[in-house]
Amino acid sequence: MRNDILIVDDEKDIRELISEILIDEGYSTRLAGDSAECLNMVHYNPPSLLILDIWLKDSKMDGIDILKKVKVDYPNVPVVIISGHGNIEIAVSAIKQGAYDFIEKPFNIEQLLVVVRRAMETSSLRRENKELKQKDNIDFELIGQSNTFRNFITNLDKVSKANSRVLISGDSGSGKEAASRYIHKNSRQFNGKFITINCSTSNQTDLERIILAPIGTQEVWAAGVTYYSSRLARMEESQDSGGGDFYSRVYQAERPEIFFKATPGRVVGHRQAFRIRRDSTWDVPEPELTLLATSSGKIVAYTIGNDVSSRSIEGENPLYLPQAKTFDDCACLGPCLFVPDVPICLSSLVSIEIKREGASVFSGDTTLSQMKRSFDDLIGYLFRECTFANGVFLMTGTGIVPGNDFSLQSGDEVSISIDSIGTLTNFAEKKK
Repeated sequence: MRNDILIVDDEKDIRELISEILIDEGYSTRLAGDSAECLNMVHYNPPSLLILDIWLKDSKMDGIDILKKVKVDYPNVPVVIISGHGNIEIAVSAIKQGAYDFIEKPFNIEQLLVVVRRAMETSSLRRENKELKQKDNIDFELIGQSNTFRNFITNLDKVSKANSRVLISGDSGSGKEAASRYIHKNSRQFNGKFITINCSTSNQTDLERIILAPIGTQEVWAAGVTYYSSRLARMEESQDSGGGDFYSRVYQAERPEIFFKATPGRVVGHRQAFRIRRDSTWDVPEPELTLLATSSGKIVAYTIGNDVSSRSIEGENPLYLPQAKTFDDCACLGPCLFVPDVPICLSSLVSIEIKREGASVFSGDTTLSQMKRSFDDLIGYLFRECTFANGVFLMTGTGIVPGNDFSLQSGDEVSISIDSIGTLTNFAEKKK
């Protein structure tokens, strides 16, 4: 988000006041009260601007230390320093360390807005300048007659029409950039910029920020109770509300459970943070193979999905499922689109590991063959009375369910792997 501002201050009233002022001006804000929370937010999703208090009570690092680290790891993020203890020496030190500007408390609202606008303009100009330098408009065409080449072009045409993000892997010199240019040239974004990135000179952190969720303008839908294990879990969570046999009947029924999950804006990509609801007490990730279907309903690619769910809300009443499933940052997709010549193998392993402060607190696995429903059956029901001009993603249900004694906590690292696709890693975040 290009108008995203991270506000860091140990005084809750101050950071909320600044946030309200900036929201009224059309900016999006995030809030942090100490250095650890600040650096986690910057790492997961670097902001367009960082407003940083120098003195952070009970924090491992002060504002100057945070400034130094941010300018090393994220040099293009402008930092505005604020402090109630400001003096010329501190201001000079902050500017020397790379701060864009310095504001002393109590600050004038107009002064704050002027500094923020100028800092955001600087950030925008830096980004546009970088994009212009990377822009490349080489005209080319792919030429070949062999069956292998024709199959290759067919696969490229599939993903070109899907209006989605794609990860292409291969040896050096195998034609990855040529394939990327072909997809871009034949997609709906052909009038936009084609930007190249030299992966060999980029560090891992930079590349992880670049890899976005493989979604464009598509909606994300999801299926439920497609595995026997999920049937048992849903029955157990709903037993107290009188819905104990509700999900058993869904599992046995001809019609599957299919529901709307997320708009593109509520989807996060690889190594980004997903949301845990503030009004929920029992939250779990749901690792799922996710299908990408074209506007005609043809399955053309696969990716990994995390259907984040509040079991406490859904367990209270099955009719609360939309609230348990759909909210900001409620779905994870990535790290790529897998576009095989034949349908994905049903013996493919699906696994998950959840780490808390570096230690594993849950792991499990299953195979796609344990699904009761077929992929074509799920897509068929989804498309019966719905049209999707740009295609659609469909999460196919989970077969891995943590025990009743487990609930996600803020900061948990969730890694989901599926054979042939890779590993999707995300971090849990609960807003205060």
